[in-house]
Amino acid sequence: MVTSESELRETHEAERRVPAQDAFGRRAARRMVLVAVVSLILTAGVSTLLAFVFARVDALGEAERSARALASGVFEPAVGRVVAGDRAAREALARSMYDRSHDGAVIRANLWGADGRIVWSTEPVLDGVTLPLPDEVRAAIDGDRASAELSTLDSDQGGSTGPGIVETYAPLTAPDGRRFAVEIYSSDARVQQATIFLTSVLVPASVVILAVLQLANMPIAVSMIRRMGEHGAERERLQRRAMLASDRERRAIAAELHDGVVQQLTGVGYLLSSLERSWPDPPDEGDAARARQGITTASSLVRDSIATLRNLMVDIYPPSVGRGGLPDALAELAGRVQATGVDVAVTCAVDDMDEEHATLLYRSAREAMQNVMKHAGAANAWLTVEQDDGAVALQLDDDGVGPSTEHPDRRAEGHLGLALLRDSVSDLNGRLELTNRPGGGARFRVELPILHPPHGRATGSGAPR
Repeated sequence: MVTSESELRETHEAERRVPAQDAFGRRAARRMVLVAVVSLILTAGVSTLLAFVFARVDALGEAERSARALASGVFEPAVGRVVAGDRAAREALARSMYDRSHDGAVIRANLWGADGRIVWSTEPVLDGVTLPLPDEVRAAIDGDRASAELSTLDSDQGGSTGPGIVETYAPLTAPDGRRFAVEIYSSDARVQQATIFLTSVLVPASVVILAVLQLANMPIAVSMIRRMGEHGAERERLQRRAMLASDRERRAIAAELHDGVVQQLTGVGYLLSSLERSWPDPPDEGDAARARQGITTASSLVRDSIATLRNLMVDIYPPSVGRGGLPDALAELAGRVQATGVDVAVTCAVDDMDEEHATLLYRSAREAMQNVMKHAGAANAWLTVEQDDGAVALQLDDDGVGPSTEHPDRRAEGHLGLALLRDSVSDLNGRLELTNRPGGGARFRVELPILHPPHGRATGSGAPR
């Protein structure tokens, strides 16, 4: 259907209302940056937590090993004399613990007996005191198992020093076979140092690695966002264009029905009413002649209306042109044009083609012939369809008014049908041209790439060279 320039402008306005690709890209970029920032924050938090856990496990393991070494190297040689009350041995043990207190290796030390009595302690008030046996002490004495944990000093063992204490227990066996447990409180400086070290190494490394991976993926993500934006905008544009085209087609059909068939049938109604009113009783020979002439005119109007309706039905629902139907459809289309007084010669050397390409060629021929009928003022037209080197071409030449040399596309201006057809041809990687025909008139040509070479068949007479 041919529509006005105002409707073409309306189509362009609708396309400009499509959400911009840049807006979609900005939203996607913001989401991507937000995800990246959240990922970095989570990575830093998890890395810090893991650093603390690893540092604690490592420091407590080192504390257990140090407690065992202290029990076997310092307490075990003196335990017999300390238990026997040897003052010199007890003072020597106290000096040894005092020397280790400067670097926080020993804040407090207790030597437990199996009966819950503290045999010796760095705190004089605890020396000789009997207390309920802690589970860790019992595990060291009965199970020969060392243990370590972060803790605070209990109030019943001389008050609390606050947080930041590593509490360790190590088993000890005296020369006479009696079993004891060494309880040592030390500073958690090792845990803090290990935590700081691992945090300063693990967290930056994790964040840097993640940032590098995100930067490496950034070009791919940006490309995907751009393609998604382009595809989304294109889909929106095509949907709007399809809806507008459908609405224009309906309006054009309604207008053509109103201006053509409806007016013709209205005229038939008036004519028949006039004949009915003017029919004499009995009729004379002149009246009969006038009646025959009126009936002939009414019959002609009815036939024209029927032809118009048939053409509209074909426009609304074109015939199947795939798999051999294109030549017949083009011949029928040429017959409709010839009925308007334009002589059309058809040569179709292609008859086996997929439905999509054949339908587009039929639409192209129909649009071109409509322009010939309504705008070219031509007496003759030549339609040729041929296939060569993996492409199929449809060409319609006429001897009417061709495009001007300065503005070769001016004859197509204002026609939404040609604009939409050009887009459909571009969707199949094809090309549509409207140029001057050598010798006068216009040349309408559509070229489409095609994958499967069809078999040929010729109908009608040849086109001019």
